[in-house]
Amino acid sequence: MGNKREQLRAKFAELEEKKKAMEVEISAIAQELNSPGPNKAPPVGMKGNLVDHEGFPRADVDVHAIRLQRNRYATLQNDHKGIMKQIEELLKEIMALPKEKNVSSHPDSVPVPTPVKVKSTSEANRGIDESVSELVAFLWVDRVEPGSPAESAGLRVGDRILRFGSVRHLSENVSPLFDAVVQEVGRNINSPIDVVIERDLGRQTLHLTPRQWSGRGMLGCNLMPLALTGVL
Repeated sequence: MGNKREQLRAKFAELEEKKKAMEVEISAIAQELNSPGPNKAPPVGMKGNLVDHEGFPRADVDVHAIRLQRNRYATLQNDHKGIMKQIEELLKEIMALPKEKNVSSHPDSVPVPTPVKVKSTSEANRGIDESVSELVAFLWVDRVEPGSPAESAGLRVGDRILRFGSVRHLSENVSPLFDAVVQEVGRNINSPIDVVIERDLGRQTLHLTPRQWSGRGMLGCNLMPLALTGVL
């Protein structure tokens, strides 16, 4: 059984490294496509026009390179979803194994997070808050649309959400948390929401303002559950 556990952990580490590499490349492509072009040409983004008003390829940008980047970005997004699914299934398999004795002293043991209390919005507004170190991730950012409120707030693909306004992790059942996040957005249209995220082993607070913009939704990002919170 020990060999099985070690094999699964090794596979998890391998998938995690692949996932991180994808996230780095996704972020780099998004940053490049959303940066001004030669001679300060407006960023083309993911969906900007690559032809001029006469229907000819734009002369101020490298149309071929941009199309390649967009295709690569789409491929990476799909691959990222696939690898996250693999990680989720692998973690379920790991957690289904019989518990090891003295697991807390094992260097490669998977930690079981301590649930944290969910404080009310009124408590949060009065500044009564738990230590950031106690927060546990329950969502991760799967997609951020260019020009969206999420992008303006600084959210990136791969960020893990530890707190969304007054919504924190409480149990392994993430369904109620999704409903709570939706309600939090609805209560704060055009008002900033403090979002605590984990990125590159560090934690920070972003200020996300739900609002109407040119794209879909009020945030312009896609949030996915961390089914086994605190382990991914």
